[in-house]
Parts: sequence; C-alpha cells; structure tokens
Amino acid sequence: MKRKGFSLLVVPRGNEARGVREIRLSGTGIISSLAGTLFLAVLFVAMAVTYGSSLIDQVGYLRLQRENQVLRTQLEDMNQAVTNISAQMDVIAERDEVLRLMAEMEPLADEIRKAGVGGNYRDFDGELLFITGNMGALARDTQSRLNQLSREMKLEIESLLEIDARFAESEEYLLGFPSIVPIDRTLYRTRMSSAFSMRDDPLDPSRRAFHYGNDWAAAQGTPVRATADGIVIDRRGDVTTTSRYGFGNFVRIEHASGLQTFYGHLDGLHPRVTGTRARVKRGDVIGYVGKTGKSSGYHLHYAVIEDGREINPYWYYHDDRTDQALGIKK
Repeated sequence: MKRKGFSLLVVPRGNEARGVREIRLSGTGIISSLAGTLFLAVLFVAMAVTYGSSLIDQVGYLRLQRENQVLRTQLEDMNQAVTNISAQMDVIAERDEVLRLMAEMEPLADEIRKAGVGGNYRDFDGELLFITGNMGALARDTQSRLNQLSREMKLEIESLLEIDARFAESEEYLLGFPSIVPIDRTLYRTRMSSAFSMRDDPLDPSRRAFHYGNDWAAAQGTPVRATADGIVIDRRGDVTTTSRYGFGNFVRIEHASGLQTFYGHLDGLHPRVTGTRARVKRGDVIGYVGKTGKSSGYHLHYAVIEDGREINPYWYYHDDRTDQALGIKK
C-alpha cells in the first residue's frame, strides 16, 4: 500500500532541471515538526515572561527598599521630635506648678499627673503588631509615645484653663480694690480738707463728731471718678439740697473686693451711672463736685465701707501724689 504524504521540491536558481531535489514529508513528520516548533515558541515565551517578571520584581523590591528607608528615616526624625517635645512639656509642667502656687492653687498630685500622662508603652494599634523587625519596634514606640504626649498635653491644657480662670477672678478682685484719689490731682486743683477723724461740725462748731470719710475740696463741677471697678447699687442725682444722711446727691458703688465706695455732696451725676446696676471702671467719671446736702462749701465726701462699716480711705490711696497731698513725708 502506497503511503500518503507530501513532497517538497527544491529548485535551484537558473531554472535548470539538473539539481532539482524532492523532499518527501509524511503527515506524521509535518505534525511532529509543527509540534516541536510550537513547543519551542511556548518555551521561549514562558522564559521571556519569567525573566520579565523577575526584572519587575527586582525593580519593585528596590523601590520598596527605598521607601522603607525613607519611612525609617521619617520615623526616627519623628521619634526625636517627640523626645524634644516631651522635654519641653516637662518645662511647661514645672511652670504650671509655679503658676498654680502664684494663683494660690494646690499643685497637681503625682497620681493625677501619672494618670494623665500614662506610662504604658503598649497602647498602640493592633495592626502595628504585623510590622516586624526594627521598623515595627520603632513604629510602635513612636505611636505609644505620641499617645502619651497627647494625654500629657490634654492634662496641661485643663490645668492652664483652671489657672486662667483663677487669675481672671483675681484680676476682677484686684480691680475691685479702691486704689486712687477720687479727683484726678494731675488735672484739677484739690486738697483734703477733712480727714477720717474727730472734728468740729462745720455747720455747728460747738459740736464735735467723728468724720467717717475724707473730704476733698475742689471747684464746683470738678469731675469725680470711681476709685475701682464696680456696680452702682445706690444713687441720688436730682440736685436737691437734702438726701439721706445729709449727703445730697451721691453714688454708692459695690466692688468685687467686697468693699463699697461712697461719693457725696455731688452737684450732679454722670449719665453712665443712672442706669440700673450700671457698671463702672476705675477712673470713670461718675459725677461732679458740688455742695448738695449738709455742706458748708464745694467738696466731695468720699468713704470706703467694709461689712457695713466705714474704714479709713487713706489706706486705699496708692497713686504717687497721695502722700504729698496729705502732707506726709516718706
């Protein structure tokens, strides 16, 4: 039986019949040749892909190495920054203790500070546990120290807010202390005409009585100023000649220090004190010198009151010319 197959004629150039060769190929041979060629092609492609993947992996690995190095450097810098800030927080904590003493507040107890700043270096996120090696240890330490610093700063802010509130109260208290002469002697001529002491009644010389205040003689209409911050709790200002206690038109101010100040014989009141519980500041003009009420001449009767009892106003004059006005040598 004749085998089936294919013949391949090889004809040399020149169209010469001599030299023509016939190559006979069977079907099996052709299939085997094609299969071998296909195998070699697949093998080449596989080797190319593997090599390409290897190159890609190597490039990715190098890139990750660079990124890790950058991250490590940043973590080290961050850790050092946390160390520096912690040192500064220690200084702030020391100043906090000083400020609390100045504000007459109790220092924070050690157990409160420890509760506030912590001390547990394992309060990091669970995901950081999956980072191994030195990088993981550094990341966990940095986060733990940041958490600690955050708690410490929160505690310090709360403490400073308490101190600020206390100082605000102290400032209000200090501003509520009478501390100036009720007539500005740098602008107006005035003198103390009667001190806090026994004296003859100016309207009846045969009678002596204690004078519970200071009289400041000045021209009619001279401005009278509040000697401390406070709230007007009583007043009379209709320019009448009589009033309670014989002081004519007057203003009474209550201060945060617990003291009150009284200004009598006024010719008139400034509009700022005519409202209900009007607020005034030290130095605000509240009225004008007059002689309303029981008075022999133009002057201001000024009194300082503590727990309902008049005390010597002299102890509450703190401006530079007080001693000179009183005729006292230092």
